[in-house]
Amino acid sequence: MNRDLVPDDVSSDVLALIRLSRQAVREQDIMAVINALTRAVNVYEQHPTAVHEPTSHLRDLLVFIRSTRSICKTLKRPDDDLRELEERAEALRRPLH
Repeated sequence: MNRDLVPDDVSSDVLALIRLSRQAVREQDIMAVINALTRAVNVYEQHPTAVHEPTSHLRDLLVFIRSTRSICKTLKRPDDDLRELEERAEALRRPLH
């Protein structure tokens, strides 16, 4: 991923990954869901200033991660990877120094 992306590009990339994860839910492919959500968190970790922009989708991303954790619990699938992903996403909310 290009480190020179502007916040709108980062936002677009994250939104596309959220949509990809939503499609994976429809296809009942939990690993594809987790992969797309992980990639979205990675984008924000590479561009942390974009998290604090008005166009940020971090809140939506967190909701989707939490929803996926709930799905995993329903499926009796361990959610350790998603718990870690949620922690990483939450850490991005902290103010930048």
